Amino acid sequence: MTGQRLPRQMVSRPATMMATAPANSATRQGTPSSIVWTEPPVTTAPAEEPEEAPPVVEPEPPEATEAVELVLEEAAAMMRAALARMRGAGAIAHANYTGAASTNLGMWS
Repeated sequence: MTGQRLPRQMVSRPATMMATAPANSATRQGTPSSIVWTEPPVTTAPAEEPEEAPPVVEPEPPEATEAVELVLEEAAAMMRAALARMRGAGAIAHANYTGAASTNLGMWS
């Protein structure tokens, strides 16, 4: 680009390369403060597996009585009625929204 200064790393002559490695080199890191663990870690797991695992069984469902079945049927009927009311409210809301949208489009056209 025009008007830019030269790169900062540009020098009049390149740096010379070393022909050999330095005679003595200082270590960059000091002496390690800890070394890898030489002892096996202590575990708290049991040494042996249990001899026999208890069997896994599904619990048996309780037997439904006639009174319970009547309550369940009544609850299902109430749920069906509530869902029917909700569907009706959704239909009314959809009609209201569609009417408002068409009115707005008519005003802005």
